[in-house]
Amino acid sequence: MSIPIYYINLASRTDRRDFMEEQFARLGLTATRIEAVTPADIPTEDLARYCDETKPFYRRPNQLACSLSHEKVWRAMLDAGQPRAVVLEDDGLLSASLPDFLANLDDVEFDLLRFERSSRKIRLLPAVRTVGPAIALRPFRSTLSGRSGYVIGERAARLMLEDSRAHALGGDRALYDGMRYKGLVRYHSDPALCIQYGNIDADKRARGVGLSDLNSERSRHVFARRHPVRNFFIRTLPRLGRGVRNAFDHLAHLPKGITKERISFRPD
Repeated sequence: MSIPIYYINLASRTDRRDFMEEQFARLGLTATRIEAVTPADIPTEDLARYCDETKPFYRRPNQLACSLSHEKVWRAMLDAGQPRAVVLEDDGLLSASLPDFLANLDDVEFDLLRFERSSRKIRLLPAVRTVGPAIALRPFRSTLSGRSGYVIGERAARLMLEDSRAHALGGDRALYDGMRYKGLVRYHSDPALCIQYGNIDADKRARGVGLSDLNSERSRHVFARRHPVRNFFIRTLPRLGRGVRNAFDHLAHLPKGITKERISFRPD
């Protein structure tokens, strides 16, 4: 059974829509476009709750809109009764191996499978199996950033949609923090089969498809300016806590063969 594919796209970014549709046609894939949420679409109460710059933690409206766009895809998947779906953002350069990889996932049990390249080294366990064109599936323990390419299952989608704290955390941490939603089976493909177009080189990041709408909105954190000392401790202590947690987690997984590696992108 083929996995449905959704991609998120702003109406104003026709360049990115053309970019994705050309790739789908070339790779023989069929995808459904999902209209991206904009800051203007966010309810006033959510803006007040999550985007208040006078609070210690806040998210910029366009960041929250990005998370809501992904939730919109998950709801579409659940409403359609689909057990899992591929979720793409509209700036992902796709590998030629992606169709074969997706076609071989039917008998693989998982809740979340990320296939986007990471720009930094991540903590990975040995492969549990290999699918499609020699693509390894590896459990990961790092909290990753980037949501340009992943497959999400029904259980993971429901858990995150029902979690009221997910908006405050940010979409990447909700998806990829292995310490949250314990019991979910999360894998990373090795090699990666998607890379953000803007991460290929600086020139592509600065213009065209690689130019991000998220970078267009800048704001200054009012709370940080008013309470610099409090802000320092409020932000530093949790980071230290997560660092200690990750160190113990890494030690606990050493007998299982955990390593820290950078996963490369496979274009063909």
